[in-house]
Amino acid sequence: MSDGSVGLGTGFAAAALHVRRSDNTAALLIEETGAGTLGQLALRNNGITFFSLEDTSIADAPNSGRAWNFQNQAGTFRVTTAPGGPGEIEMILTPAGDMTIKGELTTSGGTCGGGCDAVFSEDYALPSIAEHAEAMFTLGHLPNVGPTLENTPINVSDKLGRMLNELEHAHIYIDQLHSDIEDLKTAMAERDALREEQLNKLLALLDRSQKD
Repeated sequence: MSDGSVGLGTGFAAAALHVRRSDNTAALLIEETGAGTLGQLALRNNGITFFSLEDTSIADAPNSGRAWNFQNQAGTFRVTTAPGGPGEIEMILTPAGDMTIKGELTTSGGTCGGGCDAVFSEDYALPSIAEHAEAMFTLGHLPNVGPTLENTPINVSDKLGRMLNELEHAHIYIDQLHSDIEDLKTAMAERDALREEQLNKLLALLDRSQKD
């Protein structure tokens, strides 16, 4: 091309190097057979730099996922699809390791394989409130959550499942305590009613004795 662009398979290069085929063979292979560490691809730009993965079989519309950009923007790593822009970046990773995602997070790791909801099964050996408290204070942490040491990495998926398990324990204990409180309230109401009945009888006897 007159501007120095190179077209392979096309006479109209749309970039400095444009490879075009129509038989599903347009690919690029960089192979090093020697052993050792080697950076085999570098993209440099005096500003924001990115590369795109585009599936042209998808409609070209906002949020269709037709093209995804992997980019270095002002020192942050970003993964985004059109339209992009403020508040529309699907994933941002800062040099400090802080990650922000636009949508929800679903993980297949730490999926409560031990049974987060197993506490509701009839065959689950649920410790009593006293037993759980004794284990908790002896261990210095919630038994099923495990230790969470200060300034150390944690497995968020696993920890979340364990916290859910302990939360379910707590709600069962709350229900048990609620039942106990309701039983006490009923017993106290019955006792008060009996006392009132006895007091009324006593007052009636005193009233009759005074009349006699």
